[in-house]
Amino acid sequence: EAITDLQMITAASATGAFDTVASIIQTNGVIVGARVTSNSALRTASPIRPALPDLAAASDSGTSNTDNITRNTQIQIQGIADRAATFELYEGATLLASGSVVSSAYSANIVLTEGVHFLRTRVADAAGDISDFSTNLTLTIDLTAPVQLSADFDFETGQTISWRFNESMPIAALPQVANLDNGATLPPSSITAIATSPDQTRFRIGVGAPDGNYLATPAPTTADIAGNTAESLAPLPFFIFRGDANRDRTIDMADFAIVSGQFNQPGTFSQGNFDYDGSTGIGDFAILASKFNTSLPAPSIQRTAANSAGGTTPRAALPRRDDLLRLFSSPSDDQSWL
Repeated sequence: EAITDLQMITAASATGAFDTVASIIQTNGVIVGARVTSNSALRTASPIRPALPDLAAASDSGTSNTDNITRNTQIQIQGIADRAATFELYEGATLLASGSVVSSAYSANIVLTEGVHFLRTRVADAAGDISDFSTNLTLTIDLTAPVQLSADFDFETGQTISWRFNESMPIAALPQVANLDNGATLPPSSITAIATSPDQTRFRIGVGAPDGNYLATPAPTTADIAGNTAESLAPLPFFIFRGDANRDRTIDMADFAIVSGQFNQPGTFSQGNFDYDGSTGIGDFAILASKFNTSLPAPSIQRTAANSAGGTTPRAALPRRDDLLRLFSSPSDDQSWL
């Protein structure tokens, strides 16, 4: 196809402007070369810059096979390169692999060490013309297991157990939560994984869990983003005793004073909000009254069979539940017995 527009040929050519243009050569409507009258030589344009290389999904371990974070050191890199014959894969100025482009695609198997790597490719056509480098692929090889830093039971705004690590962690499999008083295990339906800070795995325990001493054990499959399994995971002991505002394992007048002082006000567990509805009210007082004058011993304390069945131990005689309910529902009543 004849053409006389020098600017179009100049833009399509990688070898500079031509003095005289006799004709161009097209493939599927794309200008791939031009014939000049000075020496009748065929000059071809450079191949198109290849797309960003990618880590093959099978080489990308962990929670995602597209995040380019893996614990595999023997990996496959793949990519797309239109109208190219060969490719070269580099890290910086170091050639890692080379080979043929087949049907506009290429792949290379390489071995990398732990750390962050920046990989790029370039291609060449059959005439030997070389493209520009692709954009860098940022690839992380992570071989280090996460380390647990702490474990915590948060009771203020909900019953949550959590483990903190020294690196970002995905939402992990549910832990096992055992009741140390009766040997029962909480059903998975009563435990919910919740999103939190990146370095923390956190789970909420339903308010229906009975009072008692518990031991939460992390799932053995707890791993980081790359798939490295956490080592030396420590279980978390904790107790649930709704009504025990000051968490001294005894429900008594001290807890009653907290509830009465915060009544009909927004509050957390330590302010008498035992049902976690956001404020201290009659429902929370009913919880306290139903357990008044009882305690929850630590699991190491020996108890009688009768007390073990209920999980709580009665204390010396104090105001009865009916007295407390009557007092709280009728603030004007005589309170001199307090």
